[in-house]
Amino acid sequence: TEIYTLSLHDALPICAIFALEMGPFAPDSNPPRIVTPKTPLTPKTAKAPDSAPSVVAPSGPDADGLRPTMPATFAEVEGYRTAIAKWEPKKATLKGDDAANLVELYSRGMLEFRGNEVWKTDAKALLPALDDGIASQRARLYARLADGDLEAVSGVETWAKGKADPHAQYLLGHALQRKGDWGAARTAFAAAATDSTLLGARRLHAQLTLKAGEVDAARAKYESLYGEAAGAPAVTLDLASIAVQKNEKARAQKLIGQVLALQSSRLDPASRAQALVLNARIALSEERMDQAREGLEKAVRADPRNVEAIELLSAQYVRDGAWDKALAQLELLRSEEHTSELQS
Repeated sequence: TEIYTLSLHDALPICAIFALEMGPFAPDSNPPRIVTPKTPLTPKTAKAPDSAPSVVAPSGPDADGLRPTMPATFAEVEGYRTAIAKWEPKKATLKGDDAANLVELYSRGMLEFRGNEVWKTDAKALLPALDDGIASQRARLYARLADGDLEAVSGVETWAKGKADPHAQYLLGHALQRKGDWGAARTAFAAAATDSTLLGARRLHAQLTLKAGEVDAARAKYESLYGEAAGAPAVTLDLASIAVQKNEKARAQKLIGQVLALQSSRLDPASRAQALVLNARIALSEERMDQAREGLEKAVRADPRNVEAIELLSAQYVRDGAWDKALAQLELLRSEEHTSELQS
């Protein structure tokens, strides 16, 4: 149920533009072609991030179930940054399986934490150091999938077929998710999550459970992760979103506050914008329109690609009679719709 509904008179000029369909996992299209390796890919699993997180999860939740915020992102809790940092000083001299290990770490990081252009660039720079070995073949699949190459999906499906190994199921889950097969991806992530050290698989399984509309089941999975990564945006924001759906406004605001309190170096623009949008939705439900508008303006400045923020802010400008500002937001929305069409 929408918190604020435009009148028919106000809605007509903009309803066509608002008719968007943008999922969180929109795949890219027209990718460069990948040749699937003929050799069956059955290598040992590349070295995973340290099973012992570099940041120890706090204990002692308060009455609302909140734990003290850790000054860390989910990537840091999971150990990606620590594991990558151990290899990077030797990056220039890595060859073969060692280079494949770092490429795989970069790629797995990119698959879980979108938008890290540094990891993407570094992974591509290492590709010439790979050889024809099986580990390198798998690393290439990882890198191409992480880079949005849809042709890599078939290669991953061929490699992972019949493998019960959690790491194989983890990569398969990402391939199926990129393909848009949410149910199969969820099943693969569930299999991968049997390895408790694969926090990313557990998070993505929770995310797809929420996407399937199983809110209570998703919440239980997120609460478990929250005990290990309190305050990390990737977990905390989805918990806050669930709290908003459940009309648990006080808890939602505390969770959002944990995210917004993170240092800027640990809070990416998209997560900041999402937190501000959730805050704005709460403000709209309480008819605090000025605060909602200010929050949405901050969200759009933080992440101009956040369609939800653009839509809500446009509606607020229409309500206020700020037609020039509303038109500017609608043009931005049209631009984002066009960009999405080119990428889908």
